[in-house]
Amino acid sequence: MSKYIELCGIYDKARKEYFDAFNECAEKLTVLFNKYCEHLGVQPTSGVIGLVPDKQNYQEGVDLKPNGAIHLDSDGFWQSCLVLKLTPHGELNTQPAEVLSFALKFKKEGAASMLYLGNHEEGFNLETTNYTEIFKYIESFITELYSNRLNQFLQSEPNERRIGFMT
Repeated sequence: MSKYIELCGIYDKARKEYFDAFNECAEKLTVLFNKYCEHLGVQPTSGVIGLVPDKQNYQEGVDLKPNGAIHLDSDGFWQSCLVLKLTPHGELNTQPAEVLSFALKFKKEGAASMLYLGNHEEGFNLETTNYTEIFKYIESFITELYSNRLNQFLQSEPNERRIGFMT
């Protein structure tokens, strides 16, 4: 066997490992996304929930499938972003609306597939965690954000104040 063929074999092996990891992560993201849609009682195509590779690439109305919304980041995590559009009274596709995004970071740690949300230090083992725990964490974050937003705004010091509630 020539050196060239040997190098091509090494490349093929690395490429297969990459796509095996990508596909496994995309499968985990698909399950998470579908279960969260079910938990929320919304359709994946409703326009109020979606997946994007990162929040800078969010475009309203763009509906990406999990394998199009995931990338390997320089920190070694497979990353995606869950986007949730909240509206008053839960009316779909109305204004005003606020779009929240949550970074989803996946990593294989030994035999465990771990999910980290944003900068949260503790991960969720997708093999053993009840998905409801993950959803409760997301919902507690949203609840705390909106429960404290007005108070934090009123307690801040700047002369000119702006708050992100649309009227």
